[in-house]
Amino acid sequence: PTIQFTVAKSENGVPRKVVLRREFAEISNPIEFEMDESIAGHKVGYIKLKEFNAIVADKVKEAILQLKAKGADEFVLDLRGNGGGAFQSALNTAGLFMNEKVITNMVDGEGGKVTFKSSKDAILLDSPLVVWIDRKSASASEVLSGALQDNCRAVLIGKRSFGKGLIQAVYGLMDGSGLILTVARYETPKGTNIQGTGILPDIETNSSKLNHRVDQSAFD
Repeated sequence: PTIQFTVAKSENGVPRKVVLRREFAEISNPIEFEMDESIAGHKVGYIKLKEFNAIVADKVKEAILQLKAKGADEFVLDLRGNGGGAFQSALNTAGLFMNEKVITNMVDGEGGKVTFKSSKDAILLDSPLVVWIDRKSASASEVLSGALQDNCRAVLIGKRSFGKGLIQAVYGLMDGSGLILTVARYETPKGTNIQGTGILPDIETNSSKLNHRVDQSAFD
């Protein structure tokens, strides 16, 4: 199937027709995971989140269950380079690691606050957890990492995150143009304003050669 548009550069421009083919791409798998081993010999389940799309929480859940079945007793959640994605997916992913905890607060310009909490569906409540962030971890990544840090559910390592915590709305105008307004911001459970500040790791490292092998001290 195709869609046809008529496009003109200006009021006096010559219209031209553009035909686009409609294609529905499959949603890509947003994670990679494998079993690793810490320096102390513990079995570490490593999960890399590349983006927060519609299926990320289900995929993370599958990875956790498979890694636990293989004997993983500690976990690394790698958010380096993850620029964010769907807000609801960040909430659902956070809910895999903690029950009935505040994940984030949405605060508007007048100080009004809406609080988002996790449900009772966590599957990894007690196993030690490390979250890896860097300067490219943004938006939904910061909502997730800030929630796990403030609730003392995970140790964060790496570099300060990007600092993207604004919520914007698009309003259509009568002349066909649009207006984008910032209407609110995200704050971590303890009230840290993510915008411009980012999330600070508990253990900071500037090494660009780090892979996902984690020293045992990060879990202790």
